[in-house]
Order: sequence, then C-alpha cells, then structure tokens
Amino acid sequence: MVVLLVLLSTLSFLSCQTSNKQYWPDKEWKSASPTAHGMDSAMLDNLVNAISNEEYGYIKSLLIVKDGYLITERYFHDADTSMLLPIYSVTKSILGMAWGIAEQNGDVPPVDTPIEKVLPQYSALIQSEPLKSRITIHDLLTMTAGIDWVENDLREGEITDDFYNVVMSPDLPLYILSKTMVDTPGMWFTYNSGCSILLSSIFTTSCGKKFGQYINQHIFNPIGIDSAFCQEVPSLTNMANGLFLTSREMARFGLLIARDGQWNNQEIIPREWVQRATTPSVFLDQSLLLTGYGYQWWLTKQKLSVGICDTITVHSALGWGGQMIAVVPKYDLVVVITAALSEDELEEKHPVSILWHHILPAIIGKQANGSASPPVMAALRKPGAG
Repeated sequence: MVVLLVLLSTLSFLSCQTSNKQYWPDKEWKSASPTAHGMDSAMLDNLVNAISNEEYGYIKSLLIVKDGYLITERYFHDADTSMLLPIYSVTKSILGMAWGIAEQNGDVPPVDTPIEKVLPQYSALIQSEPLKSRITIHDLLTMTAGIDWVENDLREGEITDDFYNVVMSPDLPLYILSKTMVDTPGMWFTYNSGCSILLSSIFTTSCGKKFGQYINQHIFNPIGIDSAFCQEVPSLTNMANGLFLTSREMARFGLLIARDGQWNNQEIIPREWVQRATTPSVFLDQSLLLTGYGYQWWLTKQKLSVGICDTITVHSALGWGGQMIAVVPKYDLVVVITAALSEDELEEKHPVSILWHHILPAIIGKQANGSASPPVMAALRKPGAG
C-alpha cells in the first residue's frame, strides 16, 4: 500500500510537471510568479521599475510569457488589456507565417515561383528589366528582391520615403514594380515594405481572398484572437504594417511560434514552415542583436554572457515605434512590448536590448556576470520603418 501511494504521488507530481510544460491558455490567460517558471522576480521587477521611470522611453506594455503562463504583465500610460494597438511591421512576420499555411493548402504557388507568373496584370512591366523577371516569391519573403528602395531615409540630403509613396499610390504594385533594379534578386538584403505589399497582392490574385480574412480563419480564430483589425488599402489588405492587435493577442501569436506552429495539440502552421521561416536566409553583420533575416522574421543567435554561458536563438517580429514580439523557443519564452518611441529612442534604447540585457539574464541559473554584448542600435532603425 505504501509503495502504491508513493507511486501514485510520483505520477501525480510528474503529471503536474507535464501539464505545466504543455499548458495552453484558454480564452483568458493564467498568471504565475516568475520564480515558479524559472525566472528571477527581482530582476524583472527592476525592469518594470526602469520602464515606469521611462528609462526606455514611452513604453505602453510589457508582457512576458513563460511555459504558457503570464509571469509579467504591466501596462503604462493608460494602456490596458483591451486596447487595440497598431503593430506596424510586426504585421510582416504574421504574413510570413500565414504564407506557409496558404502554400500547404494550395492557395498560393511555391516560393520558387517567379512573380511574373502570379502577377500577370503587371507582366509587361516586370519584363521591362531582365533582372526584374527573375524575382521570385522567395525573394519577396526574404526582402532580397533587388529593387531600388529607400524606406524612411535620407539620400543625398533629401528625404526619400518609398513606403509613404507606395501607400499613397492608387496602384500599390504598379508603384513598386516601376522602381528600377539595383541588385540581382536573391543576393542582397534591403528592408522593403514593398515586398510585403506585393506578397499581399499575389495572395489576393492567387486565391481570391484578402489576407485579413485568411489569417482570421486560419490563425487568429483557432488560437483565440477575435479582435484583430486589418487595414485595407485599394484591392488588398495592407500586410506591410496594417494589423491591429491587443498586447495579449500578440502574446498568443508569439506562443504559437514558440511552439512550432502548434496550438493545443493542433497544427495551425506547418511545423516545417515555422522552422524555415525562422532560419536565416540572409545573414546580417551590422548588428549583434540582429544577425539574420528569414521569411519576414528578424533572427538572432549569439552567446549571452551569463553564469552558464549559453547560446540563445531569438526570433523577433519588429515594428515602427518599438513594437516587438520576441520568441525564444529553447525556453518556451515570449516577450511582447508595445511602445511609441521616437527615432532617437529606437537608436539608443530599442526594445530588443531589453530582451538581451534584462529578460534573458533573468532566467534562473543563468544570471549575468556581465551584460550581453553591447548593441549597435543604428542597424535597428529600418525594421521599425513601417
């Protein structure tokens, strides 16, 4: 009898441990203390205090999800759980994942398809330059299309803003495809919201649905997101920067990616696609905090200077003003930040640095003996352009 009781107790304990690791939020999130999930509460409290004192500028929300539980949720400047916020270029990362579902369903062609075949209404324009006819869907997903593009920048002392110009254009794809080519497709990375807009156009042309409808049906509704709003521009959904979500909904999407596209034992996004989308197709050397780019996702893999030296891979969705969903699959960790930061603040105190300098070192057993490698913030301006 004693042996049986011990056995039952052990099984019960193991069951609890398993359920913690496999917990999925229902309509409402469950909260837990950071220490219960391997995080240093004092370090996270210090971070919250720093944000409250505006040491990182005008941040609206900070959410940290560990093992599916909300271990930190703080709102600032009158923001709250129900506030629907523009997530700007975080939209692109959601687009990158939704594309994998559409390809699996046969709603869009394979990524190696030349865009000339899927945008026949612009075929004459695409054929006008030999390099332009070589652009594929893969090149759009990885922003290696080779199109001359300047997004919120200065060129020869004059303000150049192709993003503003394209969204104000009556025919968005026409504006993008009228730009000249400066690189061979697939060779060089240039941050280009026009690539995401072309993907939206290709999607609408291929399957006859706007992207907003599609992601609600295939991603958002199945994981409990029901308040998403998608901005419409002529003939398509603005999947470059047109999505609005609450902070908690951003965290739901982050958890979906942290768990390889699975939600409560159901495959929402093909696992293989999630892994492809978060594998660098382009390697970047201008910033220690952004080392690669996948399918509309920013990627970082580096060692953190901690008690037990650890190499950490982070997948980041970044948007103008400091919006961020950061995913650390190794630790089943999701960090959401919403903000309204100026260009100067983004250069000096980008939310990515909060993740590396405060949150990752707070993992129990891996507290920092020093800080992570100092960020080079100039390289972080362009991800927030849209």
